[in-house]
This record gives sequence, structure tokens and C-alpha cells, in this order.
Amino acid sequence: AAVNTFFMVNWLHDWWYDSGFTEATANAQLDNLGRGGVAGDPLLIQAQAGANTGLRNNADMATPADGARPRMRMFLWTAGTLTSLISPTGTPHSEAFAAGPRNFDLTADVAAVTDGTAPFDDGCETITSNVAGKIAFVTFSGVCGSLATVNNVKAAGAIGVILADGAQDDPRAFAGSAAANIPGLAIGKTDGLALAAAIAAGPVTVELTSSVAGTERDGDLDNGVVAHEWGHYLHHRLENCGGTGSQQCAGMSEGWGDFDAMMMMARDGDNRDGTFGEGVYALLDGVTPDVGYFGIRRFPYSRDRTKNDLSFRHIGNENPLPTGMPGHPGGVNSEVHNTGEIWATMMWEVFNVVADAHGVTVARRRMSDYIVGGLLLSPRNPSFTEQRDAILVAASALDTDDMLLMGAAFADRGIGSCAVSPAKTSTVNAGVVESGTLAAKLALGTATLTDDGPKGDHDGILDPGESGTLRVTLANNGIIAAENVTITATSTATGIKLGAPLSIPLVQPFSSSTLAISVSLAANAPTNTVITINIHAAGDFTCNPGGVDISLMALTGANPMAPQPPDPTALASTPAAEGVIATQLAPTASLRPFDVQACILNDTP
Repeated sequence: AAVNTFFMVNWLHDWWYDSGFTEATANAQLDNLGRGGVAGDPLLIQAQAGANTGLRNNADMATPADGARPRMRMFLWTAGTLTSLISPTGTPHSEAFAAGPRNFDLTADVAAVTDGTAPFDDGCETITSNVAGKIAFVTFSGVCGSLATVNNVKAAGAIGVILADGAQDDPRAFAGSAAANIPGLAIGKTDGLALAAAIAAGPVTVELTSSVAGTERDGDLDNGVVAHEWGHYLHHRLENCGGTGSQQCAGMSEGWGDFDAMMMMARDGDNRDGTFGEGVYALLDGVTPDVGYFGIRRFPYSRDRTKNDLSFRHIGNENPLPTGMPGHPGGVNSEVHNTGEIWATMMWEVFNVVADAHGVTVARRRMSDYIVGGLLLSPRNPSFTEQRDAILVAASALDTDDMLLMGAAFADRGIGSCAVSPAKTSTVNAGVVESGTLAAKLALGTATLTDDGPKGDHDGILDPGESGTLRVTLANNGIIAAENVTITATSTATGIKLGAPLSIPLVQPFSSSTLAISVSLAANAPTNTVITINIHAAGDFTCNPGGVDISLMALTGANPMAPQPPDPTALASTPAAEGVIATQLAPTASLRPFDVQACILNDTP
């Protein structure tokens, strides 16, 4: 097991090195050989981690900054566990904990847990109710983990525990506690509410049973699980979700793990219209039905929409999952593994169009190159649409045909050019706007007004009688060109004269340029006045057919030709909410296609 994981990690290191994940881009190596980055951080692999302390049915990856050692832990996976909970309210569906005893038959009275801090029934603090010699009933709130809860009830004298899920009807296989070593089962929300009501009405006795059939499997021998954890390390070394990263960035990390594993396993000759599961070997003797079809996720990965119809909107809790196909719904859509399932589905769609064009062998290398480039180009803590754009820009540097194919594949899963990501502050991924089209996406960036005309004191403030220049950044953050673009500046201020509208026949995708419009102020114009200039840009084939707008407010001078001290609050431009505001570049004579600098975007709060 340890040899296999060691080999896999070294193979993955070499594969991704060739696509740019090198010493200079913060890979993990003992000796960086003078090639940049911080040395002394070889990846630590822990095979069969926690095998004797109850860690099961998972794997994890800790990825500190360059120079500190990442740590990969691979766990054992339990065989199928048959559980039952017999109570006065029925026999609800139940799940065993990952840690703790697996074989038990316990009949005892049940006591509801109370602790000292709201919510008072989650067992996250010292238990104040009498649970000694009884089975403790706890409602899982998520304030603390199940490990802390089980340890707390054990400390209070409980001989068993029932953990009712406070969020969903499909009970999760909670971690539990090997140290507490008391029998325990998890049930869903509705069943938990019914049992809680029965406990409140009078004495309740239940029977908890659990038995294991089969043998444990070793995650170290499931190369898909190893590659999934490697995907977390790749993602977090190349892209920073931040200490308080958004639900989107954390979700994409799970998706990167699944996708990287699938791409690693893809070969020419595969039926890529079929279904693919993650973690099939590790789960094979578990209780998950049809594991070869679903793997560990809710739906199989497939480009066949009758098998997997997941789309961008399905990262949001408010949007129901697709129906009419087999699935294993579990948890809310914004849960990071569920959100990651959407990202991996999108990336599998993208990979397959590149494989259709070039074959799987070529596509694996190209996609690896695009992924490393896209992660490096993305902003800190990116949204789904920001990450999409960074990958497309990386692809455009090698092959614009690939970029268009990939953009269309993203659009097929609802994240076309005009899609809008949820706010990064949303913990439920609310507000997804889907788009199934490819379009240009105009955006106006920073606007400035300077008194750089032939007459004037050039103090940075436009005085009556002076002329100058209004400059504004125009970007196209879409995947196709915008045509027949016009930029118009207007103002109702007294005495101001603005140049004629600018016309640009073609604004290339992912390009940015600073444009100039002449401006002058009449000699008899009011002094010490705040003027407002409105700037409007519109064009054909854009996400915003009505155009985009920003306003610039500026302070005029006290009197003609009189030097005035600069006012730090004199200039302010307010971009419209619509569109992505690209990084402002130096003024250029023309708009440049596929400018990589302009891909560092920020399109959500």
C-alpha cells in the first residue's frame, strides 16, 4: 500500500511538472536545485493513516504554503455495515459512524442531551442533562464535529448515542469517536424530529444494532483516491482560496480532485460517452449501491445528459437537482463535495471536447497545461466564472480553437459567457445566473480626467478655460469579439464640451485598452464645481445589448489658470455592477487580442 501511494505521488509530481507545476510555481520538493521556490518541503505520505485508531472511509490533504511540508493521509475503507434502530416511532434509515465499534446490539432508555450553550441540543459543550447509563439523543448542528459530540456524551456517562442530522433527511456517515468507543448511529432530520417528540412525551427505549460483513479495503490502492488528494495539493499550491475562502473555491477544490483523477485514468479507446465513478475500488465492499456506476458521488460523471444532467445552477441550495435519472441525493447543493461535483462535471465536458479534437493522449497533456496556466492566472479565491475565464485565457495562448471548443463545453453546462456566479460571501451559493451562449462581455473600468491640453497649469484639475483628456479602460471579457462598439461621453455640466463618440469595429475577446476622449471647459464655466461625466459603451454580440455605463465625478478648479492643490477626493469613478472589470493596462494604440494580463479578473463581490 505504501509503495503504491509513493509511486503514484512521484508519478503525479513528474506529470504535472511537465505542465508547469515546478519549483518556481511552488511544488513540494526536498531540494529545489536552485530553480526557484522554497525548498525543504517534500510531500509527507501517510499510508493506512489511523488504521489502529478508527480513521476510516476517507482521505485528506493538508497543503500549507511553499516551504512547509504538505501531508497526504490515506485511510482504510470499511466493508458494508448493516444497521438498525428500533424505536416507538419506527425503524428509520440509519448509518454507522466511521469510527468506534462496528458490531453491537444495545437496548437501553434514551435521554435527550442538553448543554450550556445554544443550540442546547447539539452536545457541543459539557452535557448538563442526565444521560448516564442511557443512549444519548443529540441533534447535529454543525457547530462542532461529531467527534466532539460523541466524546462529550461519553464523558457524561452515556453508553450509546443517536445523532440526528439537523440539516437533511438522508443521514450522513459521521466520523464518530474511536476514543469514546460507544455504539452510535446517525438518522435523518425528519426521523430525528419524530424521535425527539416521542422522548419529550415520555420514557423511550430503543435498540441499536450494527454488524460488519466483508473485508476492509485500502485507499492506498485506489489510484483515483490518491489522485483526488493530489488534486487538492495542486489546486492550493497554485491558487489561494484564502483562510476564509468562499464556498465556491472550496467546492472547486473537491472538483479538481475528482477531475484530475478521471483525466489521469482516461485512455484512447475508452467509451467516453459512458459513466465514470470516483473511488470505485475503495467503496467496492461498502454499503453504497451500484458503486461501479455512481462511485462516491450523487450522480456518475458522464457527458450523457440522461445519466448526468448537472448544470451550473446546481451549486445553489435553492435549485432542485435534475430528475428522471438514477441518483443518490445527499446534502445541500452548496456542500463542498456537491459543489465540486458540478465543477468536475463541467471540466469532464471540457476535457472531452478537447479529446474529440486531438485524441485522449494529446488532450491529457493539453488540459494539464491549461489547468496549471489557469490556476496561476486566476485571482485569489476565485468564483466559478473567474476560474472558467482564467482557464480559457490559458488555452487561448496555445490554441484559440481549443478555447472556443472549451467555452462551448462550459456553456453546455450552464456557465456560458453571460453566466453570473454567486457572491463570494454566500455560504449557500445563492444567485446563480446560467448562460448557454458564447458572447462578448464589455466592461468599462477606471475613468480619469486630466488637464493635459495645450493651455493650462497642468495641476491635475480641469479649470475653466482649460482642455484635457478623459481616459477610460474598455475590456471585452467574453470569449468572442464584440463588433461595432461605440463609446460615448456625455455631461449636463455647464460649459463642458466632450469629444465625439469613439467607434471601434472589433474588440477582441479577453482584450483591454485605455481610450481617450477630448474634453474642455469654457472660460466662463462655474468654478469649484463637481461635474459628472457619464460614459456609455455598447456593441453587437454582447451579454449586455443595452450597453454598460460608469460615471466620473471630478472637481473643477477655482479660477482659470490658477494653480490649485490636488484634492485626493477629486476623482472618483463608479463602475456599473454589470460585467467584469479588467485590470487596467497601460494606454495602447489598439486593442490587443488575447492579452493574458487582462485575465486577472474579479467579477463577484
